[in-house]
Amino acid sequence: MSKVTLTRIFRKDVDTRFGIKPKVGIQTKEHEDKWLSTCKVAGTENWEEGMEVEINIIEKGDFMNFSVVGSSNTPSPSITNKLEDRVSKLEYEVFRKKEPETESETEKDEEKSSDKEF
Repeated sequence: MSKVTLTRIFRKDVDTRFGIKPKVGIQTKEHEDKWLSTCKVAGTENWEEGMEVEINIIEKGDFMNFSVVGSSNTPSPSITNKLEDRVSKLEYEVFRKKEPETESETEKDEEKSSDKEF
């Protein structure tokens, strides 16, 4: 999470493989002439040059993308924790009914199959 000061803002619609999507590009005092961009524009509607905003910066090679801190684009830790808990409970319910094979059962099965081969 970084707090940055906006020096330039550029908005346009871009044609992507998913259809036409809005895109926001920003330059910041901290990143000088480097452009940061996002297609997740929720939370950027009221941004103006000179504003100080909080963003998450994601570097991908030569490109820098960002997401707005606290927007719906960035899941809150509590939501993430709740989802992890639900997945864990579901996995337990699905897989607990399948009892793991014991070593002796596996060995017995292997002996039976090897007896049939001869």
